[in-house]
Amino acid sequence: MPEPITKCFARYKAKLANKMWAVSALAEDGSLVVSCWDSYFSRPDGETMRYTDRLSRWEGNALGNDLLRTHIVKAVDGELPVRLVIATTDHVAHIDAGRDASQVAKSFHAKTDVVGKVASFDGDEFVIDFRFD
Repeated sequence: MPEPITKCFARYKAKLANKMWAVSALAEDGSLVVSCWDSYFSRPDGETMRYTDRLSRWEGNALGNDLLRTHIVKAVDGELPVRLVIATTDHVAHIDAGRDASQVAKSFHAKTDVVGKVASFDGDEFVIDFRFD
């Protein structure tokens, strides 16, 4: 069931730096919590939900982009688990074009039955593999 993004992050004991632009936070247990667009998932096998995106695709959210980059680097360096909040919108073309996501209606839900790991990050493209917990 959709909830405010802040409540989804709170389920993991994580607080967004700013609910208007942040899409990631570190939880009290040290894990990374990240909001991911539902349309960017693939299923490479029956056990994995793979999220792939590029920071360069984004426009209009430099603060959130920079914070996510910092958090991804911390997750890679510290081998941190990644917790998932799924963002859904009917305006997928708007998101695909990298336009300001604050301008479209969206919903969020915490996907608490998976845990992820950053599989790769080249400074732009990142891949997070989530597996059912």
